[in-house]
Amino acid sequence: MLQKSFQGVSLISLLLLLSSFFQKSIQSFPMDNMSSLLTQRSSTNKATTSTSSIVSLDKRKNMHTRSSPSSSTSISSSSFSTSSPMMLFYSTPLYQSSLIFAFINGIGLFISILSGSHIHLDLLGTGAFALAVLIPTFLTIPMLQSNTRIVLSSLCVAIWSMKLAFFLFYRALQVKTDARLDDTLHTLSGTIGFWIISFLWGIICSLPHTLGSTSISSIGNIYLKSIGVILFLLGFITETRSDYQKWMFKLQQPNGRTSPCTIGLWSISQHPNFFGNLLLWLGILIMNGDSLIECGRGRLWNPNKTLPLSTRLPSSVSTILSLIWKARRLFLALLSPCFMYLLFHGQASGYITNSVQLAIQKYGGKPNGLFEKYIQETPLIFPRDIVGWLYQTLKF
Repeated sequence: MLQKSFQGVSLISLLLLLSSFFQKSIQSFPMDNMSSLLTQRSSTNKATTSTSSIVSLDKRKNMHTRSSPSSSTSISSSSFSTSSPMMLFYSTPLYQSSLIFAFINGIGLFISILSGSHIHLDLLGTGAFALAVLIPTFLTIPMLQSNTRIVLSSLCVAIWSMKLAFFLFYRALQVKTDARLDDTLHTLSGTIGFWIISFLWGIICSLPHTLGSTSISSIGNIYLKSIGVILFLLGFITETRSDYQKWMFKLQQPNGRTSPCTIGLWSISQHPNFFGNLLLWLGILIMNGDSLIECGRGRLWNPNKTLPLSTRLPSSVSTILSLIWKARRLFLALLSPCFMYLLFHGQASGYITNSVQLAIQKYGGKPNGLFEKYIQETPLIFPRDIVGWLYQTLKF
């Protein structure tokens, strides 16, 4: 039931994306909007230069003559990727976010090698998301603050990151170690591999936002933003409540847990926190989906221009490839939910970590067979009962 509902939501979002895509393909954007942005930056540079020193009138005229047409051209060619007349792409946010992920995970690797501690793993690995979106948006690239979609997406990622990072850090302070990672972090190669995966997780998982932040001229589709915010909130609440329910369940068994957590959201999914995480990032993807598609006419990539006459493609094939090329950022952003699903499914099924083996050793083999019945009847990640999921998520 729940999977059918998600298929319906995905279908609606896909139709909205396709509608926006084809609308952008047949309409051209007035060049005045882009020119005003570039001219504004050019005029700002000229004002700064003219006030920095006192020069003669002739020199100022020469400087004005040189800077007015050419500076706009240099800005548009060096700072921005204007591959279409409507969409303005600015790649610096993506580069800065990648460098932040690399730097923070490098610090985590260094601490792990020196101390062998597990306490800092999630604080740095998950907390890196907040810095990777907040620094470009609010500190180093002020122009992003004028785009409400980018600001909204940044705040969603930052709130989720800080919430989860501090919760996992608090939990690590209480339990001191994570038995699921003992074998992995016991060796140098395992430690390096863990932080490489953490870095890749940060880069790929954040693609819906980081790629969306490169489109500074698109404020987004109001319907897609609304659907994205709703899915983000549902996923955020699902993940937060499931983590809280399991933590309180542990505290109520001071002598050690003798049975798995099967209360609340955990009664309808073996890993509702994974489900909530997938849902909130799907919301961020839909929120930025419209801005990941290039638009405007007359500037489509034409593969036939690079092929000899004897090997040129049919016009219909060339058009299809051109349209796919315009949506390449959207296809790249789709790597985020696909990668996370494979990662979560690997963890939940025991292919990546030994969590399943540890759970069987701890809860399995009891006379009542409660654990065996639970894993057989309860879905691994996606709940089947949508009404039960919404009730468990939204009840107070």
